[in-house]
Amino acid sequence: MKKLLTASPLHREQHDQVVQHFDMEDPVQVADLAAGISSGDRKALQDVLEEKDAKIKIEKVRSILEADLSTAKLQSEVKSKVEEKVAKEQKTKILWEQMRQIQKELGIEKDEKQTLTNQFRDAIQSKEIPEDVQKVIDAELAKLNSLEPSSSEFNVCRTYLEWLTCLPWGAFTTENRDIKHAETVLDEDHYGLEDVKERILEHIAVSFLKELKALVSFEEPEADLAQRLAFDEHGRAGLAPLVASLRAGEPLPELSALRCIVRILGTLAGDPTGDAVLQTHSSGSELAQALRCEVLTSAVMDLLQLRLHSFPKEEQPWMLVEGLRVLRLLLVVPGDAKEAAWWLEDSCGLFGWSSIATAKRYTAYGNTRRRLGQVLVSLMELMKASYPRKADMKVAAFCALQSLALNSPESLRHLAQLHAANAVVALLQAQIQALPSAAAFAEGLRALVALSAGLHLRRVMEADAVNIAVELLKRMEAHREVVAAGFVLLAIVAEEHGNLDDETWRLAEEAAKTWPKEVKQDLCLARRPLSAGFRALLPAEPK
Repeated sequence: MKKLLTASPLHREQHDQVVQHFDMEDPVQVADLAAGISSGDRKALQDVLEEKDAKIKIEKVRSILEADLSTAKLQSEVKSKVEEKVAKEQKTKILWEQMRQIQKELGIEKDEKQTLTNQFRDAIQSKEIPEDVQKVIDAELAKLNSLEPSSSEFNVCRTYLEWLTCLPWGAFTTENRDIKHAETVLDEDHYGLEDVKERILEHIAVSFLKELKALVSFEEPEADLAQRLAFDEHGRAGLAPLVASLRAGEPLPELSALRCIVRILGTLAGDPTGDAVLQTHSSGSELAQALRCEVLTSAVMDLLQLRLHSFPKEEQPWMLVEGLRVLRLLLVVPGDAKEAAWWLEDSCGLFGWSSIATAKRYTAYGNTRRRLGQVLVSLMELMKASYPRKADMKVAAFCALQSLALNSPESLRHLAQLHAANAVVALLQAQIQALPSAAAFAEGLRALVALSAGLHLRRVMEADAVNIAVELLKRMEAHREVVAAGFVLLAIVAEEHGNLDDETWRLAEEAAKTWPKEVKQDLCLARRPLSAGFRALLPAEPK
């Protein structure tokens, strides 16, 4: 019992509390005291209590105390080892802290937490950090300063801050959606992993497809979205999905692809619908010109000329009107981007090529340029036969025809050979009989003005352009654009025609007096001098 009291403070405390109630000279009472402070089980203690023989009782108590003594020794050993380990760690920590303080005083080492904090703040100083991200960084820096460098949480916090501060916040690059380029880079840098590569390429394609669909769904798309989808001269990545959609219906249906092109070019020119984009003014930016290329134009012509009949009958008019709008916007030639128009012979030196390369370029594009005129004339014949009431189709076709005739002498010659003036007059007559449309009439008359340039006036007169102009002046005398375009056309053909009746002269005189500003605007389309009689009708220019 003395050994147990020495080894276990708990047993010693219990002994001191009850020892005065026992006679320490009596062996039986000493045995009862030892059994009372022991931690033996209830059955063994009950046996000790019931035992009458003093010798047997003492033996039973001794066996219980031996078990308690071994347990107490084990607990004492464990406690001493734990205390020794804690004391050693505490000593090491104190020594390291003393060493750091000595090094800091000597200037050998700076405070680690402060050094890290300064490094992280310097890393984000020149970056445009979003407000919510800045709050997270500040909270993590405060947390880092409150932790001890030896703790595991300190390293977790440090790693998180390293990741946050190394990101290029506020730095943006031009997104390249060229799937073939991405596939080449993945194959060069990574061997195998075909499933992973395919998933990456699918993600690039789907992200572009989502933006294209968003562009079509917007009533008034944002200019930023249009700029992201019109690509510069260094990599026209958006061209491939659009051309693929026009040729095969994937990843976008053909009609959606046509509307995407209209929205992109229209939005960049200030009109998302594309209907109000002027022939003489549009976006000449590299973004817009990137889409005005021979590849995309050929894809649109293939769709309208070769595949239009394969679509359901109810979709064909929508396909035709959107396709003509696309052709019209693709053929707009801004004054500040004339050199970028692939179909203009002037851009490659029609009157004296500077090199063999430019001569080959002119020859290569010649077939596509001639095909443009053929497609427009054939589509106008289709509109007369199948869609005589669709004025928006005629407006788009007439505007595209104007671009060709006004900007390309070679295209004008080819249009004269195709009797394009006859097709325009026939469409105007069909529109008069079906449903009057001031926009269609005005653009049709302007197309005839453009077709009358140079030696091709005879073709326009043979198409009975004089009679259609006079008829429209009579019918639409209240519509300024129709009257102005009709006046310019009559002023060009009057000298060649020779005999204009008094009614025609009266209509021309009223047009010049009523709409002088509009007449002056349409005179820029004339590529021939006006007759003397019509020049006399115009108001004198202020000196």
